[in-house]
Formats: sequence, C-alpha cells, structure tokens
Amino acid sequence: MFLWIAFTPWSSWLDMEMSGAFYQEGVFASHSFWDAVYTYAIWPAWAVTGLALMGLILSLTQSYHSWRRPSLFLVLTFALGAGVIINDVLKEHWGRPRPRQVIEFGGLQPFRPYYQPNFTASPEPSKSFPSGHASLGYYFFTLAFLGIIYASSVLYWLGIALGWGLGILLSLSRIAQGGHFLSDTLASALIMWLTAWGLAYFLFILFPFKEEMRIVRESELS
Repeated sequence: MFLWIAFTPWSSWLDMEMSGAFYQEGVFASHSFWDAVYTYAIWPAWAVTGLALMGLILSLTQSYHSWRRPSLFLVLTFALGAGVIINDVLKEHWGRPRPRQVIEFGGLQPFRPYYQPNFTASPEPSKSFPSGHASLGYYFFTLAFLGIIYASSVLYWLGIALGWGLGILLSLSRIAQGGHFLSDTLASALIMWLTAWGLAYFLFILFPFKEEMRIVRESELS
C-alpha cells in the first residue's frame, strides 16, 4: 500500500511514458508474441482454478476433507478478485479510457488518471481500469500464501515466480497492445494480493480460531 501511495503522484507520467514506448508511427505494437501471451498466458490460472474446483467437490467426502480449505481459497480468490472486484465492479463502472482511446494515442477521449473515475456516460466503452488479463497472472500469489500457511518454501517461491512472471508478462502484452496503462496492471496486482491475503486470513486464521472457541465453550458446558 505504501508503494502504491508513493507511485500515485507519478502514475500519469509513467502511464504515458510506458504506453508511448509501444506506440510507433500512429499504432500500438502488433506482434505475434504479444498476441500469443494475450491468448494463452491466462490458461494456467483457469487450469488451477478448475483443478481447485474439482478438489473442492472431492473434499465433500471424508477421504479428501483436508483439501476443502485450500481448494476454496483458490476458487474464491479467482472468483472474487479477478471476477467480481476487477471485472464486474471496477472495469464495468470506473470509466477510464484505454490508451488507444485517448487523444494522445489517436483516440477520441482525453487522458484520465486512474484516480479520476468517470461514472457518467462515455462516448465509447471505457474499461481500462484495472486489467483483467493481468489479474490472472497475479492470481498465482495464492500459491505463495499457501506456501506460507503450509510451511512449504517450494510452493511459496513457485507462487512468487509465477505471480510476478505471468503477471508482468500479461501486463506488458496489454500495455503493448494499447489495452491498458501501467497503473491498470499494477492495480490488478495490488487487488489480487489483498484479496488473497484477506481470504487467507479468513479461511486459515479467523475461521479456525472461531471454530476452536466454539469447541472449547461446548466442552465447558458439557
């Protein structure tokens, strides 16, 4: 959060500079590599979430009961972070024009910093803030949290590597294509981290503590 606050005064300048680096001769970068990243780099998040959903269903049986909490954590982070918060709430209503929609890059709308939402009607769909694609890379922060919870350094560093690796790769692809500003992608990283942190706290710390207190009270009454 402190880094985000420090970034904010410089965000507009960095947004324009970063997008401008990919804007040449009146068009944004068009390359098969960025197109492939845009299309395929989101699949790992979908695959992990699908496996987690299967694990959640299996956890309804006694044999796989221990899978319930981590599976629910993976599914909820995807659904709430990338789904509800980023795509359904912010992207649909924030009203920030994409780089290719602003006047400086050949579009029709004035540039709007991320902290100046436009909740009124826009001349065209303006869904730049935050980045949905980048969120599916940063989704892998969930593995880092699971690594901490289950004391697995391998899982922790895998989550850090995949989260930042895929997150940055997807972020660069969307900036290069004129689909998002730098601040849009960094906001996705922050939202996914905070969503994973909040759910990890609720599912692995708060909820078990309340359950333990309930058992203690029942034992005292019996």
